[in-house]
Amino acid sequence: AYGYTESPMLSKKVASGKLPSVDKRLPDSPAILKDPIDSIGNYNDVIYVAVTSNEPWNTLQEETERGSYLGYVTKDNEIIPNLAEKLELAPDYKSLTIHLRKGTKWSDGHPFTADDILFAYNDFHLNKEVGAGPYWAQAVRRAIKIDDFTVRLETDQPSPNLLAKMG
Repeated sequence: AYGYTESPMLSKKVASGKLPSVDKRLPDSPAILKDPIDSIGNYNDVIYVAVTSNEPWNTLQEETERGSYLGYVTKDNEIIPNLAEKLELAPDYKSLTIHLRKGTKWSDGHPFTADDILFAYNDFHLNKEVGAGPYWAQAVRRAIKIDDFTVRLETDQPSPNLLAKMG
């Protein structure tokens, strides 16, 4: 089993009982970054973000199903699941099934489930007052909940780059 370390910034909260230990905060099967681009970072209070697409940041269109959250692209262009445990692009390229990691939680402790992806797609991406959304949201015609941790995004036309745009 892999041993997890507690962030030094959170140690006092864990010790006082205000926050569960790191092993109790992780999903059942946590994602582990096996091949960092440069090196594993250090704990601090700064977040550095790199984006390889020209889609806008800091809008209501950047939500839970955005690729950097569900998966990431390695330096060898391999798509690795992150919040998703598995991403399945159908052979006909008309659907992407997202299997979420059970036990993943929002920062407030509430579970991250298929309902969160459905909310983001239906209430943001289909809302004309918010905008058309990124490429994949424009291609997807239906978001279907399979179960609490599985969502299928469906397109009307083959969309072979759907997974790449999500990852």
